[in-house]
Amino acid sequence: MAGEVLMLVAVKKIKEIMSERIFSVNFILGLVLVFAFVLAGGAEASISIIPRVSYFSPREQAFQDIYGGGPDYSLEISIPLWRQLDFWAAIGYFFRRGNLTITQEETTLKLVRYVYGLRYEIIAKKRWALNLGASLNYVLFTELNPLGDIRTGNMGYALRLEGLLFPAKHLPLSLLIEFASCKFEPAEFKFDSGGINLGLGFGYKF
Repeated sequence: MAGEVLMLVAVKKIKEIMSERIFSVNFILGLVLVFAFVLAGGAEASISIIPRVSYFSPREQAFQDIYGGGPDYSLEISIPLWRQLDFWAAIGYFFRRGNLTITQEETTLKLVRYVYGLRYEIIAKKRWALNLGASLNYVLFTELNPLGDIRTGNMGYALRLEGLLFPAKHLPLSLLIEFASCKFEPAEFKFDSGGINLGLGFGYKF
């Protein structure tokens, strides 16, 4: 039941992302690449799809003061490449409202991530596994408030440690801790939109 609720919440957020027309051509091309790997791998290739809900905590103190942390939603697709090495692609979405520290006027923050990465299975047991991963993340950053709007994008990176539990053969339960960084310099100031993600996902392995 908890897994079904988690999947429904994540899928709902993914639909919101698509309705806002931010489901970019780049990510679609990434998915095409995933399926190309699957076809090339033949019968032994298997694809995993994991919707995930995480708690995202921004690393910048200014963002913490204004927005705090909150839920982050993502959808991840992965396939095996070679032995314990997997390729994965994901799209992530984070949205928060807050108040400016001085004027207390309302402000909003939206982060959309298009992610491509590799992960290595360092421990593999019958019912669980442990992975290390790294990725390149293209981040679309949007902040809207009365002082001015910022809309920009840049490439960042992320490092992750993921535990996988298999309550059933084709049903992976993912426990994730991830550190991400993506730096911006839209005007005369610099900031990092990254932070720490603590995530829980429940998916299906074909």
